[in-house]
Amino acid sequence: MTDLNASRPPNNLIKFIDIDRSGIAISDLVIGIFEIPVIFLAIILNALCLRTFTSRRSHVSNLLYSLIVMNDIASGLAAIPTALSLIRNRDAVLLGNAVLYD
Repeated sequence: MTDLNASRPPNNLIKFIDIDRSGIAISDLVIGIFEIPVIFLAIILNALCLRTFTSRRSHVSNLLYSLIVMNDIASGLAAIPTALSLIRNRDAVLLGNAVLYD
């Protein structure tokens, strides 16, 4: 493992990235816990917007808005596994500054 940055980060950053007893990085846990409700809220609100745009008259603008909202819903669904992996035990490299070589 080669460290790209020779200077040490501040102590409060080291404590935030530090790994707790279960092997999960505290920073990953905080980000994952924050991300899950935001994702579900975004999916629910985008579904309501999609229902609104599809119930209106057929205009090009409503079609474009519907496509944008469907893309946003798909992005939210794709982000769920990422948020769940932040909470589960994984390698703590999200905020790391090192390159790993095999």
